[in-house]
Amino acid sequence: HKAMSTGEPAHYIEDFFTLEYKLDYLIHCYEKPILLWGNGIVMGGGRGLMAGASHRVVTESSRIAMPELTIGLYPDVGGSYFLHKMPEQVGLFLGLTAASINAEDALFVNLADHYASADKYDAILTAITAEKWGKTASLNHEKLTNILISIDNISGRVPKGNVKDNLGVIQKLAEFDSLQGKIDYIQALETEDKWLNRAQKSLAHGCPLSCALVERQLANSKEMTLAQCFKMELGMSVRCGEVGEFQEGVRALLIDKDGAPNWQFKSLSDIDEAVVDSFFTARWDEQSHPLNSLTSS
Repeated sequence: HKAMSTGEPAHYIEDFFTLEYKLDYLIHCYEKPILLWGNGIVMGGGRGLMAGASHRVVTESSRIAMPELTIGLYPDVGGSYFLHKMPEQVGLFLGLTAASINAEDALFVNLADHYASADKYDAILTAITAEKWGKTASLNHEKLTNILISIDNISGRVPKGNVKDNLGVIQKLAEFDSLQGKIDYIQALETEDKWLNRAQKSLAHGCPLSCALVERQLANSKEMTLAQCFKMELGMSVRCGEVGEFQEGVRALLIDKDGAPNWQFKSLSDIDEAVVDSFFTARWDEQSHPLNSLTSS
């Protein structure tokens, strides 16, 4: 926030996101199995760590979200890639509403692989340390999978989620051609479902520019590789540090904590198309891109 408001230190935002995305990408591509213990709140940067791990475990207290519209950002850390792995329209809905999901939801939308009750943490560690690991990565992946399946089988029922029950409502977003139409549809839902009600409130108070960004982000990244997604996101994130909504969102939520961001773009109609375009304009060529070491996987 200080770097955005003062410009010092120079290049801080670029350096920060470059390091974060390199780490996230490494986790996605790492040969050895990586177990992600997704207990409690898994949001923002934590969700980026979660998305790429080979063995993602959720518990009864897991609370996962993409709440970036509350701070004028967008679902980054690889969201351009993993949101497409979800059922149709779910990624867009979660990005537009910052809706929180639980263990069952995470399993359903392909953000998690295994469920374990939190009190099985020590049992997992014991099983891992007792296992005889070899030098063949594929076999090690299989061994860890078997350990987690055995824990899953003694962890009881997964807490009931919300996405599956509301999938029909969410997928009706496809019937609307414009982003404004999709937003109006969500806001006009007459429902007593508390999860949907919270989603409506988050959308109403969120950053309109973030809504425009997530729609364009997903439209542009449909056919992109993982590396291409991270490269696109780095340009978007650096641009977020320049435009002002990200700075204001962080101020309102984390600095002054007044919960009253003063967005410069009050609604979608206030946003010129050229503003959105600027987030997707190449800042670097292939050779000078800070993430040029990422392969095309």
